[in-house]
Order: sequence, then C-alpha cells, then structure tokens
Amino acid sequence: MFQAFRILFILFLAISFIVFVLYVKDQSRGETQEKTPVNEKKENDSFETFQFRFVSNNQCKSCHQEIWDELSKDQHMYAWFNGIFFPQDPGRTECSSCHAPQPILEIGIQNNAVVRNSRFEEGVGCIECHKYNDEVHGPLPSSEADCNPRFNKVFKDSSYCNPCHAFHGTYNEWKTTKWAEQGVTCQQCHMPEVDRPSSTGGKMRKARSHKMLGPRSLELLQSAVSFECNVINKEIVISLSNTGAAHNVPGEISNRELFLMVTVTDKEGKELAKYRESFKAPPRQQRSTEQSTQLKPGETRKFTYKLGEGSGKAAVKLGYRLNVFNFFVTDESARALYEKVIEF
Repeated sequence: MFQAFRILFILFLAISFIVFVLYVKDQSRGETQEKTPVNEKKENDSFETFQFRFVSNNQCKSCHQEIWDELSKDQHMYAWFNGIFFPQDPGRTECSSCHAPQPILEIGIQNNAVVRNSRFEEGVGCIECHKYNDEVHGPLPSSEADCNPRFNKVFKDSSYCNPCHAFHGTYNEWKTTKWAEQGVTCQQCHMPEVDRPSSTGGKMRKARSHKMLGPRSLELLQSAVSFECNVINKEIVISLSNTGAAHNVPGEISNRELFLMVTVTDKEGKELAKYRESFKAPPRQQRSTEQSTQLKPGETRKFTYKLGEGSGKAAVKLGYRLNVFNFFVTDESARALYEKVIEF
C-alpha cells in the first residue's frame, strides 16, 4: 500500500511539472533578444550607454560562460521548481516573490521582493540580481560592454540579500552577531573569492563564485557546527556549538533539520537504547506558539545519555536533512556531518 502511494505521488509530481513547463513555454513564446546602441552618455558617466533589452538570463551565457556553469549548479536558478514550493502559483506571493522575483535593484534592497509576471522557470538568476534599468550592476569596476556593466557598492554588503532572505529571518539573525560587527558579509561565506578573467578580455582579477554555497555543501555545514563526543563514567557526553554560522543552524525554512542520533548496543550488537535530538525552525505560521530548536550563533548545547552496564558500543551521528517531508530519506541514509563509534 505504501509503495503504491509513493508511485502515485511521483507520477502526480511528474505530470504537474510537464504541464507547468508547457504553460511557461506558451507564455514566453515570441520573445526575442534585442539590443540597440544609443550614442548618448548619462550624466556623470564616462562610459557610452546602450539600450539593452533584457528578456532572459540566457543572454548572459555567451559572455559569462564560467559564471553560468557555476550558477547552473546552484539552487537559485531552480528556485521555481523547488519541491517545498510545489505546487507553483504566482498568486501565492508570500512564496513566489522570492522564487521568481523582479530585479531586486529596481524594487529596492530595502523592500521585500515582488513576484514578476513571466520567465518563472528561470528562478533567480542574472537579471534578478544584476539588472537595473538598461544596466547591469555588480561589485567590479564599471566598463564598456553591450549590457552596460556598472559598479555598485551594495554588492559588497549583506543588505543586498535582504529582499528575499529577511523573509525567514536570516538577515536579521546576522545583524545581531559578531560577524556583522566585524563586517563579515553573507557573500564572504556563501560566495567565496575566485580568480576570474574579465569577460571583455582583461587580466585575471578577484571575483565571487556563483556556486552560492549552502546546506548542500557538506564542507560548509561542517564549518558551521563544532562537535565533541566523550564517554565519562558510563555516560556519553556530546557538545554541539554553532561556531561558524552567522545565523541559526539549520537556517531559514522549517523543512530543514539538523539531528543528533545516538544508538547504544551491547557487545553482541543488540540495541539497548536510542536517543534523538532535533534542531529545526517551526513553520512560519507557528513561530509565535512553537519554540525553535535551532542552534543560535555562538550557542553551545550539551547532551548526556546513559550507556548502561556491561560493555558495548555507542554509534553517534550528527546528520542533516534538507527536507523532513522526503520519506525516501531516513535518519540512517541522511547526510552525516559527523559520525563516531565509541566502545565502552
């Protein structure tokens, strides 16, 4: 019965996805790429300005192939098809505004994101983050190119992430930390520096990776949480600390879970006890009544469990689940940040 339900559920998802893609293609039919140079200069601008019609993120690929390859492996580009966001509905603005936003710079970084009315399937990409009227803005010096690249200092500030990432509280969490006081930004952790040549043929320079490291990066998760485990007087003592993240862990949405699992067995392998701790945010609608179990920045928690008499083993796992509603992933098969087996 359970197997039949899983098959029906997968078929439902597949059919819904196909119908949506066909709908989006129909809506965007007939759009073409255009650019028309205009021989005029903007006030206080030493660069010639062009009128450039931005119709798709795909326009950026020919000049920025390396960045495109990084972004194509990142979840921002597939935000509209995120399983937790399903079913997709532009009218459900509390979600779609961030999964398919209008250009952030045009809305204003001090404001919440606003859903656009086309190109839903492109998720969050080049236009959404860099377009400002007839220009593209970024953290690098202004230069001459068809798309009118211009320097904008806001790209070096965490406030740029605010329109989407304030909605679940992450930006406000960061503002209260020592990292904010020290000037450590979201970009420094999630978009590490790389050496990249200019797309117009210039020399190598420092730029930011567009892989957007997040909870799918095991290395980043391990750098966020410190883990210690010891046996003291027939008890196992475990210490967990959020020492590396400038926000709660796990971050943002309630379907993400960090969990601690301890399985105690005797010397024959018979299970004697099993313990589990869950660290996650409550659903947004329940945050006024349900307490969060996330690890706050700088917070340390200790857990002590009895091992029982005799000899045996204690298997300890600190795991991470991207989606607690994914019944295909069990605690045993979930990604492990740390695992340790202790004999006693």
